[in-house]
Amino acid sequence: PFDRIQAIRLAAVALERLVTLAESGAHESTAIGRENGKLKFNDLRDMPALVEPKLHRPKVQRWMALRGLERKMAEYDPPRRDKP
Repeated sequence: PFDRIQAIRLAAVALERLVTLAESGAHESTAIGRENGKLKFNDLRDMPALVEPKLHRPKVQRWMALRGLERKMAEYDPPRRDKP
């Protein structure tokens, strides 16, 4: 359900932005995303610098720094209780 909740939040913020732009008469082409825990709009002209085109993923993937922790958690073997 996290992905659906995230999609709804992104859509709500994006729609608010569209209404604001429509009311002000401004024009822009942006993409919405999450960066450092906050929602952020990025100008589409900046996308080539942010995305690996052949791989279809961000050039900087901050979660990669957590791989060591992820591996340790995957190896965790909780103590088992013997059932009487």
